[in-house]
Amino acid sequence: PASKLKNIGITGGWMHSDYYSGGGGVHCGDGCGLTIEGCVFFENDGSAIYGRSGSELVIRDCRFIGNKAISGAGASCIGAQCYFERCEFRLNQAKSHGGGIRMQAGNVEILDCDFIDNTAACGAAFDMIYGVHPTIRRCLIEGNTATDSYWSAIVNLHGMVDAEFLDCTFANNVTSHGGWVIVTSKSSHGSLRGCTFWGNSVPNGVIVK
Repeated sequence: PASKLKNIGITGGWMHSDYYSGGGGVHCGDGCGLTIEGCVFFENDGSAIYGRSGSELVIRDCRFIGNKAISGAGASCIGAQCYFERCEFRLNQAKSHGGGIRMQAGNVEILDCDFIDNTAACGAAFDMIYGVHPTIRRCLIEGNTATDSYWSAIVNLHGMVDAEFLDCTFANNVTSHGGWVIVTSKSSHGSLRGCTFWGNSVPNGVIVK
């Protein structure tokens, strides 16, 4: 748990990725404890950071720029406990879900982070499914693009997700036809307090569903 990665850059890493694997920059196996501070993850392929079951990751003051993956281009956490603070996710691209962050099962706190110009079919900023309990505070979600023709969302909460958004700004995000800025489904719930929605483009869809 005392392991720390600090003030380095990781670029050009590669890892096979799908919905349940990845780690082109950093791969944390089952039960890993790691703090990552002041690092830059630039143009890695297969999730810049990946955490598996039982992992506890603390990520502060990091930048995730131009990373790619099938799912979870910036970070992908499957059954992990993750804490993100003052991080920037910019220009990351996921072919499927989670341009910025993808979570499945576990808890996540995202504080004072920026999600800017990320792209995914669904969950362009973040995709959280099946038993995740996220708290998102004072985050900027701006200029992200969701491209799926059927299930297009900037923030996707799917399957027993209980999310809380506090003092966040959603601006200039774009979805495809009939999309949403935030969507909840399959017994998921989201509460929003003190949030601002401005300039989002949701053709024939709704901002929050």
